[in-house]
Amino acid sequence: MKRNKRRAIAIALAVVLCFLCGAGSTMADENTIRVTSVEDLQALSESCKYDAYSRDKTVLLETDLDLSGVIFAPIPTFGGVFDGQGHTISGLSLEGDASHMGLFRYVQEGGTVKDLTVTGNLDAAGTMSEIGAVVGTNLGTISGCNFSGTISGAYNVGGIAGTNEPTGMIYNCKTEGYTAGDHYVGGTVGQN
Repeated sequence: MKRNKRRAIAIALAVVLCFLCGAGSTMADENTIRVTSVEDLQALSESCKYDAYSRDKTVLLETDLDLSGVIFAPIPTFGGVFDGQGHTISGLSLEGDASHMGLFRYVQEGGTVKDLTVTGNLDAAGTMSEIGAVVGTNLGTISGCNFSGTISGAYNVGGIAGTNEPTGMIYNCKTEGYTAGDHYVGGTVGQN
């Protein structure tokens, strides 16, 4: 009889421990966003309209994405970690009257974008500025990112970032293609 009670208690404790361990991993997953489709990337862009949304979050790009023919609104502001995991976002096409243009409009201080390749064409019309394939204005860290394609704007035009602010850091990045503008134009960054 005592043995059965002990077994029942041991089983109940094991179930409770399993539940608690599972709850802990679920909480950790709340801060991890996995991007596996263009729709996931569009949903991330929509959610990042709020400055605080992405802080303390890690976004993992799980596959290559092709934005050819897709109407894509740049990610407005990002303050977490975007890990491209070596994947490519191809076919990025942004044009029109817009400043702070890129896959990300702003990377916040403390935010990171890493291990990502972007290909495509960005053409800002008129006197638009802060144009970069990865980020328009960088206050965070961009590391191991590459761009291939064409990019143009009026000023502060760069293959990776249009403007790299004093808190911004850009490491191990590469650009191939054509970059054009009137003032402050560079292969990696327009104005640092």
